[in-house]
Amino acid sequence: MKGNNISSNKLIAALIILVILISEIILIPTNAYAATDDLEKQGNNTNNRNVTFDAYFEENQERKHNTEITDENMAKLKLDLNVNAGYLTNIQIDVKDPNFGMQKIENEKIKLMENNSIKVNNVNSNTILEIPLNMQKNDNLKLEYLDKETTISMTATYVNDNGKNIEVKKELKIRLKWNLNTDFELLSNITNVLPYGEKTLVQQQINLRQLERKSPIEQSKLNVTAPKINNILPSEVRVFANSTKATNGDEFGKDFNTDNYNYDQNSGNIEITVNNTVDQNGEIAFYDASDEYIVTYIYEQNINELLNNKLQLATYVKADIKLYPKAEVISKENTNNYEFTEQVGDNVSSEIYTTDTINKGFLYDNYNETGYNLNYKLHINNKDSGENINVNSILPSFVTDQNTFATNQIYYRSIAIKEDLFHKVLGDEGYINIYDSNNNLMATINKNTQKNANGELELTYPTQQTNIRIEISKPQVEGILELRNYKVIDAKLNYNIHQTKEFYAISEKINIAKQYEGLLNLNETYTKIDLQMDNTELMPFVDNNVNLTLNLVTNSNQYDLFKNPEIRIAIPEEIESINAGEISLVYNTELKFEYARLEENGRVLVLKLTGEETNYKLGIQEGTKIIIPAVIRLNDTVPSKTSSIKLSYSNDLAKATEYSLQGKDSMEVPFNIVAKSGLITISELSGYAENETKRTMNENVVMGQLPIESNEKNAQINTILVNNYQSDMSNVRILGRIPFENNKKINGEDLGSSFNTTLTEALKTNGVNGKIYYSEESEPTEDSSSWQENISNFENIKSYKIVLDSNIGVGTKLDFMYNIKIPSNLQPNLKTYATYTVKYNINNQELESTQTLGLETPNISNNIITDNNNVKAENSINMQITPKLGDTILKDNMEIHEQEVINFKVDVTNNSSSAIENISIEMPIPENLVYLEKNETPYSDPDGDSTAGNYIGVYTEKPEKKTVQLVIDKLEVNETQTIEYELRVKNLADNEETKTVETNFILKINGIEQSTQKLTNIIKKAKIKTELSFMKRTYMVDRNEYTYSFIINNITDEDINDLTTTIQIPKEILVTEPKVISNGLGTDDENNTTIEVNDNNLLTFNMKTLKSGQQAEFEFLAKVTTLDIIDSSIDIFANTFVDNETYKSNIAKNKIEAAEVTIEKSSPTENQEVKAGDQITYNIKVTNKSDKIYSQIYIVDTLPKEIIADTLEYNRYINGTGSNTDFIEINENYDLSKTLDQEGDSSTTNTSEGRPNYDEEKNELTIPTMLPPSGVINIKITATVQDIEQDTTLTNVSRVYGEYVKSTTSNEVKHYAKGDGSGTTDPDDPNNPEDPSNTYSISGSIWLDSNENGALDSAEQLLDGNEIMIVNADTSEIVKDSTGADIKATSTSTGYTLSGLPAGRYIVIFKYDRNIYKITNYRQEGVSDTLSSKAIAGTATIGGNLEYVGMTDVIEITNSNINSINMGLIKLGNFDVSIEKSLSRIRTVNPKGKEQNYSYDKGTRIGKLEVAARNLVGTEVMVEYTIKISNLGESKAYISEIIDELPEDLEFDASSNSGWYEEGGKLRYTNLSEIEVGQTREIKLIATIKLTNDNLGIINNVATINATDGNNIQESNTQNNTSNAQLIIGTSTGRIVLNILGMVALLAIIGVGLFIIKKYR
Repeated sequence: MKGNNISSNKLIAALIILVILISEIILIPTNAYAATDDLEKQGNNTNNRNVTFDAYFEENQERKHNTEITDENMAKLKLDLNVNAGYLTNIQIDVKDPNFGMQKIENEKIKLMENNSIKVNNVNSNTILEIPLNMQKNDNLKLEYLDKETTISMTATYVNDNGKNIEVKKELKIRLKWNLNTDFELLSNITNVLPYGEKTLVQQQINLRQLERKSPIEQSKLNVTAPKINNILPSEVRVFANSTKATNGDEFGKDFNTDNYNYDQNSGNIEITVNNTVDQNGEIAFYDASDEYIVTYIYEQNINELLNNKLQLATYVKADIKLYPKAEVISKENTNNYEFTEQVGDNVSSEIYTTDTINKGFLYDNYNETGYNLNYKLHINNKDSGENINVNSILPSFVTDQNTFATNQIYYRSIAIKEDLFHKVLGDEGYINIYDSNNNLMATINKNTQKNANGELELTYPTQQTNIRIEISKPQVEGILELRNYKVIDAKLNYNIHQTKEFYAISEKINIAKQYEGLLNLNETYTKIDLQMDNTELMPFVDNNVNLTLNLVTNSNQYDLFKNPEIRIAIPEEIESINAGEISLVYNTELKFEYARLEENGRVLVLKLTGEETNYKLGIQEGTKIIIPAVIRLNDTVPSKTSSIKLSYSNDLAKATEYSLQGKDSMEVPFNIVAKSGLITISELSGYAENETKRTMNENVVMGQLPIESNEKNAQINTILVNNYQSDMSNVRILGRIPFENNKKINGEDLGSSFNTTLTEALKTNGVNGKIYYSEESEPTEDSSSWQENISNFENIKSYKIVLDSNIGVGTKLDFMYNIKIPSNLQPNLKTYATYTVKYNINNQELESTQTLGLETPNISNNIITDNNNVKAENSINMQITPKLGDTILKDNMEIHEQEVINFKVDVTNNSSSAIENISIEMPIPENLVYLEKNETPYSDPDGDSTAGNYIGVYTEKPEKKTVQLVIDKLEVNETQTIEYELRVKNLADNEETKTVETNFILKINGIEQSTQKLTNIIKKAKIKTELSFMKRTYMVDRNEYTYSFIINNITDEDINDLTTTIQIPKEILVTEPKVISNGLGTDDENNTTIEVNDNNLLTFNMKTLKSGQQAEFEFLAKVTTLDIIDSSIDIFANTFVDNETYKSNIAKNKIEAAEVTIEKSSPTENQEVKAGDQITYNIKVTNKSDKIYSQIYIVDTLPKEIIADTLEYNRYINGTGSNTDFIEINENYDLSKTLDQEGDSSTTNTSEGRPNYDEEKNELTIPTMLPPSGVINIKITATVQDIEQDTTLTNVSRVYGEYVKSTTSNEVKHYAKGDGSGTTDPDDPNNPEDPSNTYSISGSIWLDSNENGALDSAEQLLDGNEIMIVNADTSEIVKDSTGADIKATSTSTGYTLSGLPAGRYIVIFKYDRNIYKITNYRQEGVSDTLSSKAIAGTATIGGNLEYVGMTDVIEITNSNINSINMGLIKLGNFDVSIEKSLSRIRTVNPKGKEQNYSYDKGTRIGKLEVAARNLVGTEVMVEYTIKISNLGESKAYISEIIDELPEDLEFDASSNSGWYEEGGKLRYTNLSEIEVGQTREIKLIATIKLTNDNLGIINNVATINATDGNNIQESNTQNNTSNAQLIIGTSTGRIVLNILGMVALLAIIGVGLFIIKKYR
């Protein structure tokens, strides 16, 4: 039994293990593999059985993970991703430290490819990516790079059939060996045959190079057979290497010595060996270069005897090149035969050349020197020829086609030699002496000479030399000694421009044993102008804001300077118009802008500048910049394409233009046109009103406005169709309806037309090959028998049909138009519509597009304003009534008191598109209200500064006036006419406590009542009557002071206690001297009243008691402190509180009318250079734009401190007859060098009596005068420039201020003053030492220009965190402080300061994020210089990186700090459009016809559908998707198209999907043109699938949106431009069946086990 129990236990344990194993097999469907070192056995399984990944090379259609590449073009890595069910997302493939480079490829599956990483779009099937590889060919290469193992890892998220996310990964290793096939060139030549004492010297030059750098050399071995002379080998052989760079990177062969070669005198064989060994960093040399060897043979025979007998030589060279990592050797051979009868070469020979490009620009400008490097390449062919080498320079010459001109205006500045060459050829004790033209030793190069940054021993001469002699010590070896001389051409050549034009080269000569010459080419200059557009993505149907920046490039002497340039910008046919704003010139002092205009029918923008440049701009600024802010409008019908603006130009100094050198007649500046995809439909309505045209695109409806009761009119409807699909449109039919009453769209939708029009003639077409049909039916079908082709009478035609015979090609447009007659005497509130539908096929899909436009007469709308929000109705005559009681807008049934004054304001606005005639507004005055006429003054004797005279009140009652009427003969479009009047509430009868009053407002046109409004209010008994009045107190210039008076009357029989009156004083008013005039008691009790004004400008008057029949009165003085707008009204009212009731006073309306005054400044010599003693003339023009307001003004001109005013001429005005309408003009002349005879006072309150004042201390001139309506003051000031030490800019600005005038500042006028140099420092002058403490600062602010007006307004935010740098304007180098640190600053909320700047010329650099901001307008016109932005957009190289920055013009510091160097930034509207795809509903129909419907919650992106297994095959599933498009940004979005990548299992039916079509294998939707900010639009898409056993699982459907905005702003979030929805289709019994089978199996196993146990027990 015990044994049986043991056996049973073992059996049970085995069964348990078996059950667990089976469970694991059922429940865990994963595979794993054992790792192996064998690359070919790695396998492609990931940690999920449904996903595989492999990275491999393909050889003979087999996958290999270890490969050798011999042809770089065949190097390709394949990446294989495969998904059996579900799909992969978030896929990333990383290649770790590879020995290859991966070329970027265009593939829709690749999302991003950079830094050895590939991000892949979603994968739901098998995807193979083929990546071309290349070998990285660095000069120094890691040896292991040639044969290396690389790890490739793949990570992704796997979404299974249940929608569950599972992380998958796979790591693979591959091995790549680079063994590229290559070839070499071996050259050999006898270069010298020379006497060597009584012997003969022969030299052979051997060159070896790899034709194309493909494989690094491990070893170069040359076998050279020494040539025999008369069958005799040379007695001595020497080998030196000029370079072994190709083999081992030794550029000068400095490490080559006798150990590298061996000469066998018996065989005549010379073996030269050079190795490329691995350095301590594991690197080998791999240069694209050539090896050069010189073999010197010494023969015992006499050279003369040999030459006399024809010296014959035969050479043979064999090169054996061993490459890394090849094992084999590449061999090349070279054989030559020679015959010599004379000596060849010299002991020392020379080549003269330059590697520099020598341009002629500085030869013309007479300002800059032209520098170039002149190389003497000395070939030391015989080291034993003598002691020293002497090189004597010869004066160079300018060369023309006819002559040479020797010149002493080219100078030597320095000499340099590579240190390695110096020591190799001359030895450690060698030297090079340099002598001047008088044979005086100037300098010596030896082993102690300092090395420069290029590894050269360099000397700079103390003075420039025209000729030199170079003495070189005896060479120690044969070889090359190369001397680099730096030379300059004098800035001021003794040749005129015409002679200089003829120079094409410089002849440079030296003499060693004989003369050598080098001809250096002189390159002619050419004119270059660049055009940049800051917005290159332009769209039709919108205004495209584009800044055009023209750069007149003069930053190099290869370019011409400019004289009187003319620039022509030709716009292509795709551009309808270009409107240029204010044009700015930057980095310019010598050119003057003359004009900008459109020529050639508006197709060419021409800019003309005058003046001549004399200096190149060699700094960061590049050249004069012309900034043109422009608005570009494209033709509405243009399709998506690339177009270009053509730029051409002329220049009086041009030798050629950049484009002419390229064989072109202009430069092209490309831009992209981003138009809506699909069919573009545009309709235009015209002729119905003067100069008005309405245009609409696609399905947007527009309305033309018709006048009321006008004559009969004709209108024209013109329609254009553009095919912007990628395929032809076929089977095109157009069905349309003209406007008529009760007409409908083609689909039967009622349009709401309420009047008829008549077709006057046949339709006209362009680009249409087809037939036109007409019908009198209102709703004919496409196949109706009513269609007729030939019609003579069009009066009853209602419908038309156009049938095209041919397709509409891609990008092709066609148009058709027709004329209609509009009836006369139309009344308000009428509409009629025209409509048409285009039906067509794209790729055999039936699509259609409908467009509607209409005509309407104005609606009559009116409303009583019940709050502070105005209402504007489109296409209407809008009557707005604003009834106010104090600050309260009256509403229906609101209570009012006896004696209160109601202010009625009625505005009538024409919001229609045509003028309306004969309008009247009638307002009958109700019985309980009385009309008030305002008195001119509330006092009978208002003279003086007090309220003297009898108080007669603000108003006079006019009970006889029964109706207020506003009659308007003609109300123009957008015009508003206003009537404002006041009514007082009458007292109620004694027996009445309240009473209802109704006020009516009637609008009539042509005497016919159009609308009526009624206001109902309730009158209550009152206890007090209040009145607020004011009058002008004084007539002081620029001081508007008034006296306000408030009176309260007790109109009851009882005393009233505890009254409080408050007046909220407007912010424009300063209140002074509030005082009580009468206290309400009729006695002198001062304690009855108090009056005060608090910090919030609230005036409070408190009164303890107001006696019956008494009145109280207080007054205060009010001064208008600000006048921000030209015409303004200051409204003040009082609230009085009595027994919990509020009494409203009348509104004291102080209407202040001010004149718009402009001030302009100019000078005939503006922007020109001046010097001490020159006279400057300033012209100032002050203009009164008002034709009715006269002003007393002051004109103030503050002159620069460097000039003194001499004379003044101007015209002034005085009162003629004492009235304010008659003025006399007087011309005045003053000598300002004398003390002015003041007949009047320059500060008088009557400026007509004033005289000018010149304050010499402030250097300020003040001119008082009257300025009559429409008057003009012309002022001429002459001034003399005083002595100026340093160059400076003279800036002059004037201003004007006065009574009823908004203070205004003129534009700036600048002159550039040249200093006499007396202020400069000279460190060698003890009387004027350099003062290092003289440093200055530049300061300013970076601000957010919120209102985009180009001005730093007080409320705008200063930005912090922006880095500011400063560069030298002449060198472009970053300016450093005394410690060597960069001078820079960071902006803060208080600005920035750059300190420690010595006098000089600078450019300030502002860093900013151009993805968030753009720079505001440069020096905005009309903005004070201290508040304007001084930055333009540009580029600068900072820290080796090209960055987009803001840059100032050149700022010159002489002897003072510079302020207000500001940059304004405009925040770009965040552009963000999102797409969200979701499942909305599903309908299934099984093979038996049973239908079921399923709905999903809004926003469901993953949905499940389970279908009964028995009905699975053949079930049809209809899936409806919802695609939500949202504009999440801050600017309007323009939608190009929506693309849906429909999975292959789903089918698309165009008839079920309006607006969708299939093209290029994808679904496209183009019916959505634009989305406003914050708007969301939803689109439906329906697809179907017929189920089989093979198409279950996940259906992943992806949609993408393409959108842009009108400002070329990059989208901030592109991640939400793509969205997907997943439908998981499965069977409803599959899992149950699996579980049941598993459980049955387990139970069977357990049952068998129990049976066995029982049996054995």
